Amino acid sequence: MSQGVVVDDCRTVFPSLTAPAHTTLTTGLYPKSHGVTSGVSIDPDSRRPREDWMTSYAGKSVAELLKNQGGVTGSVEEFTLFMRGADVYVNVPTHSIGDVARFARTVIETKRPQVLYVVFFAVDDAGHLNGPGSREVDRTIKEVDDAIGQLIESIERSNRSDEALYVLTSDHGMVSVSRDLSRSLSAAIVGAVKNVPFRLWGRFAQFFPQSASQQRGAVQSVARVRGVDAILEDTELKALNMGDEASQGVIVPLDLGYFCFPKGTPRLRGNHGGLGEDETKVPLIFYGRSVCDARLPFAETVDLAPTVAAHLGLRKAAFDGSSLLELLHDPDMRGDEERGRLAQLGLLYVKRVQCVRALSELKKRYANGGLTARELRADASRMRKELLNLNSRSVAIRRFTHTTG
Repeated sequence: MSQGVVVDDCRTVFPSLTAPAHTTLTTGLYPKSHGVTSGVSIDPDSRRPREDWMTSYAGKSVAELLKNQGGVTGSVEEFTLFMRGADVYVNVPTHSIGDVARFARTVIETKRPQVLYVVFFAVDDAGHLNGPGSREVDRTIKEVDDAIGQLIESIERSNRSDEALYVLTSDHGMVSVSRDLSRSLSAAIVGAVKNVPFRLWGRFAQFFPQSASQQRGAVQSVARVRGVDAILEDTELKALNMGDEASQGVIVPLDLGYFCFPKGTPRLRGNHGGLGEDETKVPLIFYGRSVCDARLPFAETVDLAPTVAAHLGLRKAAFDGSSLLELLHDPDMRGDEERGRLAQLGLLYVKRVQCVRALSELKKRYANGGLTARELRADASRMRKELLNLNSRSVAIRRFTHTTG
């Protein structure tokens, strides 16, 4: 951090889950584009929920782009590259930090890849079991830090290149959870609409109404449950770059401290998947001999793949994110202008989340008798227009960066 480029506020995708977040890291696409969202979607033919396979995504991974140009990619525990461009893929079921580092060193020494992805899932495991603020998480992070140092030394010994780029990031954060909403949410959904497909998934619930009237009833019922953070329907899902309710149904992220799981699921002290800052904010650090010492105000994990692709000189691909490469090597070249755009994107991100929550508060007030149906329609229509406007402004800034970058 002291010798590289650090992003002060980097955000992962929503939902802040492993599969969609990792797919974004390797493709530079939002979930709405790569199609890996909550893990479950509606089958367009049967109209029933189906489980989505994690490597059946749209777009191209960085590994696939590199392979098209004759390059080699190694993957140690980065599952989104399995059958999607990795020349060697290593799975470490134990998530042992020592084993992950050992396999990574072997790949470095024997395959000499141009790109190497290494994932240390042990931090996630420790957070789930013990809570994100636990001593076990601190100890695990220190062990991973040591392992990263050893990997950098191995890379420097095998290929002492001034152009090597190291990137440190995470797919998501984590929050402490202690209050169970499983029973209340199940009763609210089933009580409003019998036989509606639904599931409880840690930090959010998801249900798939078959009609507009079913949806109104279930939304109103869920809105009365204390501990609900937001109720995401079509416009909100689009504004969060997730997709639309035609495939995703309605998603209900929970307030901080709350969780929901099917009966019989082991009790966890930490979880992720919602809209909370501690589960959506992640580190993003770039390091290398040619990388300057600088700080950037904002970025998203969707920016990682286009940055790596630009560093490798890969042919242009369809990315949702924007390359940060120029700011890594020469911050004075377009520094103020680019930082200004990143700051704008950060502000628009915050406003979108605030607007999503404000729209959900309207639904809660109506469900509890604080608004008439007419007032709800008028205020909700105004907020949805504002959400779409905020999203359009973000897209315009990214499009400008793509055009000039």
